[in-house]
This record gives sequence, C-alpha cells and structure tokens, in this order.
Amino acid sequence: MNSRLVFGLVVLLIAGVAAAILVQPPAWFVLLVGSALMAAIFVAARRKTDYEALDPTFRSHIPSFRKQPEDR
Repeated sequence: MNSRLVFGLVVLLIAGVAAAILVQPPAWFVLLVGSALMAAIFVAARRKTDYEALDPTFRSHIPSFRKQPEDR
C-alpha cells in the first residue's frame, strides 16, 4: 500500500476518534457506523487478493468425513 494512503487513513482514523469523543454519539450509532466500516474494510481487502477459502489449490478446503480404510 502506498505510504501516503496509509498516512491519510491513520490521520482520518485519529480525527474520527477525536470527533466521536467530543460529540459522544449514542452507542447504537457507533455500533452501526463501526460495523459498516469493518464491512467496507473486509470487502476492500478481499477485492485486492485472489485467495478463495474453498479453493483446494490453497490447501484450505474442508476435508471430507469419509472413513479411511485404516479407521475401520
């Protein structure tokens, strides 16, 4: 990530926290906005990667429940 972008995000985060402390919005509003921001960060991170959780080439697929011959 570009260092200028990271710096801007850190400054924006600090400014947002300072504004939230000064204004003191209701808890439901903080939860709503926080959840939306976390979802946006998750979507942005997933769009920048080619990782797929169920793709067997990443060795992260869910194993089958079939019994092996040695388990009998």
